Amino acid sequence: FMLEKMMMYMVLLLLFIIISVSMKQTVRIFYEERAPEIAELMILGMDARAVRMSFLLSFLMILAIGILAGYVLALILMPIAGNYLDAIFHRGTGLAVPYDGLFFLSLFLIAVTLAFTAKSGRRAEELPLEDILHE
Repeated sequence: FMLEKMMMYMVLLLLFIIISVSMKQTVRIFYEERAPEIAELMILGMDARAVRMSFLLSFLMILAIGILAGYVLALILMPIAGNYLDAIFHRGTGLAVPYDGLFFLSLFLIAVTLAFTAKSGRRAEELPLEDILHE
């Protein structure tokens, strides 16, 4: 039982690392693709902080939709998966939605998104506007 718990935490740690790297790459690519838009907004007089906040809010909205969809899918699919496994193994599997795990994973995703978006936003602000617009 102890070995199973330890392996579960190792798998979760690996999952967190994969999610972090994926989020970092997604944010970086997003800012690289949006660099001309950022430059245009700044040339038109929008404050750099306001530009960064608008992109941050768009990321948080996408993240909130994904988290809510994940909760809904977990609520729908966990009982179905539990019934399926019960039929296969002929015993109660006790599958339930791990609300505490989902909550902490959601907080982790929000924190990672905020950190990577803020870092990439500052880097995008430092790009020379003339070079971006000539591309």
